[in-house]
Amino acid sequence: MDQLFLAGPAQRKRQPTSFGGVSLVIWTITIIVAIKYALFVLRAQNDGEGGVFALYGLLHEQRRRGTTLLLWALMLGAGLLFGDGIITPSISVLSAVEGLHVAMPALGNAVIPITIGLLTGLFAIQFKGTAGIGIVFGPVLIVWFAAIAVLGVVQIQHHPDILAAFNPIYGLTFLHRAGLFDTLLILSALMLVVTGGEAMYADVGHFRRAADPGELVRRGLPALLLNYLGQGAYVLSGAPVEAGKLFYSMVPAPLLFPMVLLATVATVIASQALISGAFSLVSQAVRLGLFPRLVLLHTHEDMPGRFMCRSSIGRCSPAACFWS
Repeated sequence: MDQLFLAGPAQRKRQPTSFGGVSLVIWTITIIVAIKYALFVLRAQNDGEGGVFALYGLLHEQRRRGTTLLLWALMLGAGLLFGDGIITPSISVLSAVEGLHVAMPALGNAVIPITIGLLTGLFAIQFKGTAGIGIVFGPVLIVWFAAIAVLGVVQIQHHPDILAAFNPIYGLTFLHRAGLFDTLLILSALMLVVTGGEAMYADVGHFRRAADPGELVRRGLPALLLNYLGQGAYVLSGAPVEAGKLFYSMVPAPLLFPMVLLATVATVIASQALISGAFSLVSQAVRLGLFPRLVLLHTHEDMPGRFMCRSSIGRCSPAACFWS
Protein backbone atom coordinates (compact mmCIF):
# COMPACT_ATOMS: atom_id res chain seq x y z
CA MET A 1 0.00 0.00 0.00
CA ASP A 2 3.02 2.28 0.28
CA GLN A 3 2.92 2.72 -3.48
CA LEU A 4 -0.33 4.65 -3.04
CA PHE A 5 1.60 7.40 -1.34
CA LEU A 6 4.76 7.18 -3.44
CA ALA A 7 2.94 7.66 -6.72
CA GLY A 8 3.26 10.95 -8.51
CA PRO A 9 0.48 13.59 -8.42
CA ALA A 10 -1.02 12.58 -11.80
CA GLN A 11 -1.15 8.91 -10.87
CA ARG A 12 -2.63 9.69 -7.43
CA LYS A 13 -5.40 11.59 -9.20
CA ARG A 14 -6.24 8.52 -11.28
CA GLN A 15 -6.14 6.09 -8.37
CA PRO A 16 -9.58 6.78 -6.83
CA THR A 17 -11.27 6.24 -10.19
CA SER A 18 -9.22 3.17 -11.13
CA PHE A 19 -9.42 1.51 -7.73
CA GLY A 20 -13.08 2.39 -7.23
CA GLY A 21 -14.24 1.36 -10.68
CA VAL A 22 -12.34 -1.93 -10.71
CA SER A 23 -13.47 -2.71 -7.16
CA LEU A 24 -17.12 -2.30 -8.19
CA VAL A 25 -16.61 -4.58 -11.18
CA ILE A 26 -14.84 -7.24 -9.10
CA TRP A 27 -17.53 -7.42 -6.45
CA THR A 28 -20.41 -7.16 -8.91
CA ILE A 29 -19.14 -10.21 -10.82
CA THR A 30 -18.27 -12.09 -7.65
CA ILE A 31 -21.56 -11.52 -5.83
CA ILE A 32 -24.04 -11.72 -8.70
CA VAL A 33 -22.49 -14.31 -11.00
CA ALA A 34 -20.09 -16.44 -8.95
CA ILE A 35 -22.04 -16.53 -5.67
CA LYS A 36 -25.69 -15.85 -6.55
CA TYR A 37 -25.96 -17.76 -9.81
CA ALA A 38 -23.22 -20.39 -9.64
CA LEU A 39 -23.58 -21.41 -6.00
CA PHE A 40 -27.27 -20.86 -5.25
CA VAL A 41 -29.60 -20.23 -8.19
CA LEU A 42 -28.32 -23.16 -10.28
CA ARG A 43 -29.50 -25.52 -7.55
CA ALA A 44 -33.16 -24.63 -8.22
CA GLN A 45 -34.16 -26.79 -11.17
CA ASN A 46 -37.45 -28.13 -12.42
CA ASP A 47 -36.90 -31.48 -14.11
CA GLY A 48 -33.51 -30.37 -15.39
CA GLU A 49 -34.73 -27.00 -16.67
CA GLY A 50 -33.77 -23.60 -15.33
CA GLY A 51 -35.14 -20.08 -15.62
CA VAL A 52 -37.69 -17.99 -13.80
CA PHE A 53 -40.61 -20.09 -15.04
CA ALA A 54 -38.92 -23.24 -13.79
CA LEU A 55 -38.94 -21.65 -10.34
CA TYR A 56 -42.64 -20.90 -10.66
CA GLY A 57 -43.30 -24.46 -11.77
CA LEU A 58 -41.71 -25.76 -8.57
CA LEU A 59 -43.87 -23.53 -6.40
CA HIS A 60 -47.00 -24.07 -8.44
CA GLU A 61 -46.77 -27.82 -7.95
CA GLN A 62 -46.80 -27.27 -4.19
CA ARG A 63 -49.89 -25.02 -4.46
CA ARG A 64 -48.38 -22.60 -2.05
CA ARG A 65 -49.99 -19.29 -1.18
CA GLY A 66 -48.71 -16.21 -2.88
CA THR A 67 -47.78 -17.96 -6.11
CA THR A 68 -50.02 -15.63 -8.12
CA LEU A 69 -48.16 -12.56 -6.93
CA LEU A 70 -44.86 -14.36 -7.47
CA LEU A 71 -45.95 -15.27 -10.99
CA TRP A 72 -46.28 -11.60 -11.92
CA ALA A 73 -42.81 -10.94 -10.55
CA LEU A 74 -41.38 -13.87 -12.51
CA MET A 75 -43.15 -12.72 -15.67
CA LEU A 76 -41.45 -9.35 -15.21
CA GLY A 77 -38.13 -11.14 -14.79
CA ALA A 78 -38.74 -13.15 -17.94
CA GLY A 79 -39.57 -9.97 -19.83
CA LEU A 80 -36.29 -8.46 -18.67
CA LEU A 81 -34.43 -11.54 -19.88
CA PHE A 82 -36.13 -11.31 -23.28
CA GLY A 83 -35.09 -7.67 -23.44
CA ASP A 84 -31.58 -8.70 -22.45
CA GLY A 85 -31.65 -11.25 -25.24
CA ILE A 86 -32.36 -8.45 -27.69
CA ILE A 87 -29.70 -5.96 -26.60
CA THR A 88 -26.90 -8.27 -25.43
CA PRO A 89 -26.04 -9.84 -28.82
CA SER A 90 -25.97 -6.46 -30.52
CA ILE A 91 -23.98 -4.72 -27.79
CA SER A 92 -21.54 -7.60 -27.32
CA VAL A 93 -20.81 -8.21 -31.00
CA LEU A 94 -20.60 -4.48 -31.72
CA SER A 95 -18.12 -3.93 -28.89
CA ALA A 96 -15.93 -6.74 -30.26
CA VAL A 97 -16.00 -5.57 -33.85
CA GLU A 98 -15.25 -2.00 -32.74
CA GLY A 99 -11.71 -3.18 -32.22
CA LEU A 100 -11.28 -2.39 -35.91
CA HIS A 101 -11.22 1.28 -34.90
CA VAL A 102 -7.94 0.52 -33.13
CA ALA A 103 -6.50 -2.14 -35.44
CA MET A 104 -7.22 -0.23 -38.65
CA PRO A 105 -9.02 3.11 -38.33
CA ALA A 106 -9.71 3.10 -42.07
CA LEU A 107 -12.16 0.23 -41.48
CA GLY A 108 -14.08 2.18 -38.86
CA ASN A 109 -17.04 2.72 -41.19
CA ALA A 110 -17.34 -1.04 -41.71
CA VAL A 111 -18.00 -1.81 -38.02
CA ILE A 112 -21.79 -1.46 -38.16
CA PRO A 113 -22.27 -3.35 -41.46
CA ILE A 114 -20.07 -6.20 -40.20
CA THR A 115 -22.00 -6.34 -36.93
CA ILE A 116 -25.34 -6.40 -38.74
CA GLY A 117 -24.09 -9.18 -41.00
CA LEU A 118 -22.86 -11.30 -38.09
CA LEU A 119 -26.08 -10.89 -36.11
CA THR A 120 -28.21 -11.63 -39.17
CA GLY A 121 -26.25 -14.79 -39.79
CA LEU A 122 -26.47 -15.80 -36.13
CA PHE A 123 -30.25 -15.63 -36.09
CA ALA A 124 -30.57 -17.10 -39.59
CA ILE A 125 -28.90 -20.38 -38.61
CA GLN A 126 -30.94 -20.97 -35.47
CA PHE A 127 -33.24 -23.44 -37.21
CA LYS A 128 -30.26 -25.73 -37.83
CA GLY A 129 -29.47 -26.07 -34.13
CA THR A 130 -26.10 -25.73 -32.44
CA ALA A 131 -25.02 -29.38 -32.24
CA GLY A 132 -22.80 -29.09 -35.31
CA ILE A 133 -20.91 -25.99 -34.23
CA GLY A 134 -21.26 -26.42 -30.49
CA ILE A 135 -18.20 -28.67 -30.33
CA VAL A 136 -15.96 -25.66 -31.03
CA PHE A 137 -17.57 -23.42 -28.40
CA GLY A 138 -15.61 -24.84 -25.48
CA PRO A 139 -12.12 -24.65 -27.04
CA VAL A 140 -12.73 -21.14 -28.35
CA LEU A 141 -13.85 -19.89 -24.94
CA ILE A 142 -10.84 -21.51 -23.26
CA VAL A 143 -8.54 -19.63 -25.65
CA TRP A 144 -10.54 -16.44 -25.06
CA PHE A 145 -10.30 -16.65 -21.27
CA ALA A 146 -6.59 -17.45 -21.46
CA ALA A 147 -5.96 -14.49 -23.77
CA ILE A 148 -7.77 -11.90 -21.65
CA ALA A 149 -6.08 -13.25 -18.52
CA VAL A 150 -2.62 -12.84 -20.06
CA LEU A 151 -3.45 -9.29 -21.17
CA GLY A 152 -4.46 -8.46 -17.62
CA VAL A 153 -1.41 -10.04 -16.01
CA VAL A 154 0.95 -8.06 -18.24
CA GLN A 155 -0.57 -4.77 -17.10
CA ILE A 156 -0.78 -5.84 -13.44
CA GLN A 157 2.97 -6.52 -13.47
CA HIS A 158 3.58 -2.88 -14.33
CA HIS A 159 1.19 -1.57 -11.64
CA PRO A 160 0.64 -4.22 -8.97
CA ASP A 161 -0.92 -1.58 -6.71
CA ILE A 162 -4.17 -2.10 -8.65
CA LEU A 163 -4.64 -5.27 -6.56
CA ALA A 164 -5.81 -2.93 -3.80
CA ALA A 165 -9.09 -2.80 -5.74
CA PHE A 166 -10.05 -6.09 -4.09
CA ASN A 167 -10.87 -3.94 -1.07
CA PRO A 168 -14.62 -3.16 -1.41
CA ILE A 169 -14.14 0.09 0.50
CA TYR A 170 -12.72 1.66 -2.65
CA GLY A 171 -15.88 0.85 -4.59
CA LEU A 172 -18.20 2.13 -1.88
CA THR A 173 -16.17 5.31 -1.51
CA PHE A 174 -16.23 5.81 -5.26
CA LEU A 175 -20.04 5.61 -5.29
CA HIS A 176 -20.35 7.88 -2.27
CA ARG A 177 -18.28 10.61 -3.89
CA ALA A 178 -20.00 10.32 -7.26
CA GLY A 179 -23.34 11.82 -6.23
CA LEU A 180 -26.82 10.44 -6.89
CA PHE A 181 -27.05 11.00 -10.65
CA ASP A 182 -23.54 9.77 -11.42
CA THR A 183 -24.07 6.79 -9.12
CA LEU A 184 -27.10 5.75 -11.18
CA LEU A 185 -25.01 6.01 -14.35
CA ILE A 186 -22.23 3.93 -12.77
CA LEU A 187 -24.68 1.25 -11.64
CA SER A 188 -26.17 1.19 -15.14
CA ALA A 189 -22.71 0.58 -16.56
CA LEU A 190 -22.15 -2.22 -14.02
CA MET A 191 -25.25 -3.94 -15.39
CA LEU A 192 -23.34 -4.42 -18.64
CA VAL A 193 -20.60 -6.23 -16.72
CA VAL A 194 -22.96 -9.04 -15.70
CA THR A 195 -25.51 -8.87 -18.50
CA GLY A 196 -26.06 -12.27 -20.01
CA GLY A 197 -25.03 -14.02 -16.80
CA GLU A 198 -28.65 -14.99 -16.16
CA ALA A 199 -28.54 -17.07 -19.35
CA MET A 200 -26.34 -19.49 -17.44
CA TYR A 201 -29.41 -20.43 -15.42
CA ALA A 202 -32.06 -20.05 -18.10
CA ASP A 203 -29.95 -22.30 -20.36
CA VAL A 204 -29.06 -24.88 -17.71
CA GLY A 205 -31.06 -27.57 -19.52
CA HIS A 206 -28.36 -27.68 -22.21
CA PHE A 207 -25.59 -28.60 -19.81
CA ARG A 208 -24.66 -30.77 -16.92
CA ARG A 209 -25.50 -28.52 -14.01
CA ALA A 210 -22.82 -29.89 -11.71
CA ALA A 211 -20.06 -28.85 -14.11
CA ASP A 212 -21.15 -25.24 -14.57
CA PRO A 213 -20.19 -23.70 -11.20
CA GLY A 214 -16.80 -25.41 -11.15
CA GLU A 215 -15.92 -24.30 -14.67
CA LEU A 216 -16.95 -20.74 -13.91
CA VAL A 217 -14.87 -20.51 -10.74
CA ARG A 218 -11.82 -22.29 -12.14
CA ARG A 219 -11.58 -20.63 -15.55
CA GLY A 220 -14.00 -17.85 -16.28
CA LEU A 221 -13.98 -15.85 -13.07
CA PRO A 222 -10.17 -15.58 -12.60
CA ALA A 223 -9.71 -14.58 -16.23
CA LEU A 224 -12.36 -11.88 -16.01
CA LEU A 225 -10.97 -10.47 -12.76
CA LEU A 226 -7.41 -10.43 -14.08
CA ASN A 227 -8.47 -8.61 -17.22
CA TYR A 228 -10.46 -5.95 -15.36
CA LEU A 229 -7.56 -5.48 -12.96
CA GLY A 230 -5.30 -5.12 -15.99
CA GLN A 231 -7.57 -2.45 -17.45
CA GLY A 232 -7.39 -0.56 -14.17
CA ALA A 233 -3.61 -0.89 -14.19
CA TYR A 234 -3.51 0.45 -17.74
CA VAL A 235 -5.48 3.50 -16.65
CA LEU A 236 -3.03 4.01 -13.77
CA SER A 237 -0.14 4.02 -16.23
CA GLY A 238 -1.57 7.05 -18.00
CA ALA A 239 -1.06 5.43 -21.40
CA PRO A 240 -3.38 6.66 -24.17
CA VAL A 241 -6.67 4.86 -24.74
CA GLU A 242 -6.88 4.32 -28.48
CA ALA A 243 -10.24 5.30 -30.01
CA GLY A 244 -11.76 5.13 -26.54
CA LYS A 245 -11.37 1.30 -26.46
CA LEU A 246 -9.61 0.47 -23.22
CA PHE A 247 -9.57 -3.29 -23.76
CA TYR A 248 -8.00 -3.14 -27.21
CA SER A 249 -5.53 -0.49 -26.07
CA MET A 250 -3.88 -3.19 -23.93
CA VAL A 251 -3.37 -5.47 -26.93
CA PRO A 252 0.04 -5.32 -28.68
CA ALA A 253 -0.25 -3.97 -32.21
CA PRO A 254 0.72 -7.24 -33.99
CA LEU A 255 -2.06 -9.09 -32.13
CA LEU A 256 -4.86 -6.61 -32.70
CA PHE A 257 -6.47 -8.32 -35.69
CA PRO A 258 -6.34 -11.82 -34.12
CA MET A 259 -7.80 -10.41 -30.89
CA VAL A 260 -10.63 -8.67 -32.76
CA LEU A 261 -11.43 -11.97 -34.48
CA LEU A 262 -11.25 -13.95 -31.23
CA ALA A 263 -13.38 -11.41 -29.37
CA THR A 264 -15.98 -11.46 -32.14
CA VAL A 265 -16.24 -15.25 -32.12
CA ALA A 266 -16.45 -15.28 -28.31
CA THR A 267 -19.24 -12.71 -28.26
CA VAL A 268 -21.17 -14.63 -30.92
CA ILE A 269 -20.94 -17.74 -28.71
CA ALA A 270 -22.09 -15.76 -25.68
CA SER A 271 -24.97 -14.36 -27.71
CA GLN A 272 -25.97 -17.88 -28.75
CA ALA A 273 -26.19 -18.89 -25.10
CA LEU A 274 -28.59 -16.06 -24.37
CA ILE A 275 -30.68 -16.82 -27.45
CA SER A 276 -30.94 -20.47 -26.40
CA GLY A 277 -31.91 -19.37 -22.91
CA ALA A 278 -34.70 -17.21 -24.33
CA PHE A 279 -35.96 -20.20 -26.34
CA SER A 280 -36.04 -22.27 -23.15
CA LEU A 281 -38.11 -19.60 -21.43
CA VAL A 282 -40.54 -19.55 -24.35
CA SER A 283 -41.00 -23.31 -24.05
CA GLN A 284 -41.69 -23.08 -20.33
CA ALA A 285 -44.05 -20.11 -20.76
CA VAL A 286 -46.08 -21.97 -23.39
CA ARG A 287 -46.46 -24.99 -21.14
CA LEU A 288 -47.63 -22.77 -18.29
CA GLY A 289 -50.16 -21.01 -20.53
CA LEU A 290 -48.36 -17.68 -20.27
CA PHE A 291 -47.41 -17.37 -23.93
CA PRO A 292 -49.25 -17.92 -27.25
CA ARG A 293 -49.19 -21.54 -28.38
CA LEU A 294 -46.16 -22.34 -30.51
CA VAL A 295 -44.77 -25.38 -32.25
CA LEU A 296 -41.39 -26.22 -30.77
CA LEU A 297 -39.19 -27.97 -33.31
CA HIS A 298 -36.40 -29.89 -31.63
CA THR A 299 -33.07 -29.70 -33.42
CA HIS A 300 -31.36 -32.41 -31.40
CA GLU A 301 -32.69 -35.95 -31.06
CA ASP A 302 -31.18 -36.57 -27.61
CA MET A 303 -31.45 -33.14 -25.98
CA PRO A 304 -35.01 -31.76 -25.90
CA GLY A 305 -33.77 -28.40 -24.68
CA ARG A 306 -32.46 -27.57 -28.12
CA PHE A 307 -35.30 -26.31 -30.26
CA MET A 308 -36.69 -23.45 -32.31
CA CYS A 309 -40.13 -21.88 -32.13
CA ARG A 310 -42.76 -21.46 -34.81
CA SER A 311 -46.35 -20.29 -34.76
CA SER A 312 -48.97 -22.93 -34.06
CA ILE A 313 -50.21 -23.26 -37.64
CA GLY A 314 -50.34 -26.63 -39.35
CA ARG A 315 -49.06 -29.93 -38.10
CA CYS A 316 -45.72 -31.59 -37.59
CA SER A 317 -44.40 -34.99 -36.67
CA PRO A 318 -44.70 -35.84 -32.96
CA ALA A 319 -41.06 -36.90 -33.05
CA ALA A 320 -40.03 -33.45 -34.18
CA CYS A 321 -42.29 -31.17 -32.14
CA PHE A 322 -44.95 -31.02 -29.50
CA TRP A 323 -48.05 -28.95 -28.82
CA SER A 324 -48.61 -27.27 -25.47
